Amino acid sequence: EAAHLRSNQGSDASFMTIARNPSVLGMFTFSFLALGGWEMLYIAQAPWVTQHFNATLTDLGTAAFVFGLGEMLGSLGSTLFTDRLGKRRASTLAFGIAALLFLAQPFVSFSWISYLACYMLFAVFVEFAVVASLTFATTISTVGRATVMALVVTAYQVSRAIASQIGVPVLESSSLLVNCIIAATLTLMGVAIALRYVHEAEQHGSPQTEG
Repeated sequence: EAAHLRSNQGSDASFMTIARNPSVLGMFTFSFLALGGWEMLYIAQAPWVTQHFNATLTDLGTAAFVFGLGEMLGSLGSTLFTDRLGKRRASTLAFGIAALLFLAQPFVSFSWISYLACYMLFAVFVEFAVVASLTFATTISTVGRATVMALVVTAYQVSRAIASQIGVPVLESSSLLVNCIIAATLTLMGVAIALRYVHEAEQHGSPQTEG
C-alpha cells in the first residue's frame, strides 16, 4: 500500500512538472485559442449559407463533401510538408493562413461556387494545422508525451464546445464578419503565443522543463 501511494505521488508530481512546463502551457493555450476561433466560424456556416444562398439540405451535403475533401488534402499536405517546414513553423503558418482566410470569407463568397472554394480552403489549412500541431506537441517535452497530447486534445474539445455555444448567437445578433474577426483574432493570438512560448524540447538543455 505504501509503495502504491508513493507511485501515485510520483505520477502526480510528474503531471505537475509537465503542466508547469512553459511550452506545455503555451501549447495548451495555443490549441485552445486556435480551435476555439475556428469553431466560432465553423458553427456559423450552415445558418449563414441557408440565409445568404438559400441553401437546401442537398447544398449543405455538397458543402460537407467539399469540406471533407479539403480535410483529406490538408492531412496529406501535413504528412508531406510538416517535417520539411519544421513542426512549429508548419502549424503556426497554417493557422496564420487560415486566420487570413477567415477574414476574407465575407468578401470572396459572392457566389455559391466561390463560397465552396473558400470553405474548402478553410478545411485544407485548418486540418493541415491541426495535424502539424499534434505532431509539434509530441516534441515539446522529453517526459510525459502522452500527457501532453491528452492536454492538447482536451484543449481542442473544450474550446470547440464553448465556441459552439457562442458562434450562432454572435451571427444572429451581428453578422458573419463579426464571427470572422473574432475567429481570426483568437487564432492569431494562439499563433503569437506558440511563437513566443512553445519550443521543441530538443532545442534546450533541461530534461524535464525544456521548451
